[in-house]
Amino acid sequence: TFRDAKKKTNIVWGWNQLSKMTANKPQFHSNFYEARYNIALTLYKMGLSQKTADAKKKNLARAEEALLLTLKLYPKLEGDGTPAQKDFRPDFDGLIKLIQKANGKKEQGLAGMLKAIEDQKQAAPAATAGGKPAPPPPAKKPTPTADAPATKGAAPGIKPAVPGANAGANAAVPPTKTATDKK
Repeated sequence: TFRDAKKKTNIVWGWNQLSKMTANKPQFHSNFYEARYNIALTLYKMGLSQKTADAKKKNLARAEEALLLTLKLYPKLEGDGTPAQKDFRPDFDGLIKLIQKANGKKEQGLAGMLKAIEDQKQAAPAATAGGKPAPPPPAKKPTPTADAPATKGAAPGIKPAVPGANAGANAAVPPTKTATDKK
């Protein structure tokens, strides 16, 4: 195995872990883009090696989703801005075309995928009536449980929240912007 038994951590990381560890570190943008590219490349090759059409289609779709996610977050595929920074656009463009071809889709490459992302952004506000945001969905009423103790001020049969219990344990952490993010 590739685990350190004492520290209980991986000694060797895969592409996904490398992309997570380098995502918000400007000095490692080249490593980040290389990792994201290789995630999609691995899924593409895995898809081509499948024996069944369903397995092939599933892995090719995952490869396309991996590239789509990268482009949604970093549409310019910018690196650290140094002269040594590799331009990943040709690599991403070529891989996107290979995946599209293997999926039986029109080979639109990077430009087509970026246009699709932009079209989705434009369609989202238009999907609501009159350009106004859609109303929030109706709140679900909690269903009382028979074994829940009734407490003063609480709805009958509903357990009250315990202050401080797991506070923030599952809270979403917003992504941090780097100096190279120009949004």
